[in-house]
Amino acid sequence: MRTLIAITILALAAPTYASECWQVGNMKGMSARMSDNLEISADGFSGQSFDLVFDRDNSRLGGHSDMACSQYGQRTLVCLDAYPSKFVMETWTVDIAAGMALHTKLRDGYGMLDGANLFVGEILGACTP
Repeated sequence: MRTLIAITILALAAPTYASECWQVGNMKGMSARMSDNLEISADGFSGQSFDLVFDRDNSRLGGHSDMACSQYGQRTLVCLDAYPSKFVMETWTVDIAAGMALHTKLRDGYGMLDGANLFVGEILGACTP
């Protein structure tokens, strides 16, 4: 009986999050690529936006169905695209109160494009999952 009560309490205490979708863009930050001998330099991309879908078991980076994404916490995605000789890992986090988005990317197996990025951008608005 105690075990049943403990399991029930833990189940009720487990975080549940509503599905959300946020469009982010205007990313600016730093990159280090093999093409630049891994020297850190200013970088960014504008004119592109990304839909981040936080939906527990169906979280994804909209428009990039080839990446497998998992949700961690309420508004963090970790997305992977892996092949035998190539690997990309991206993290995306949104901070609603600050209106900001954070993005990191690691790339390996792409030659001169191998390296890392760290960007900060803006939440452009809500989107439809």
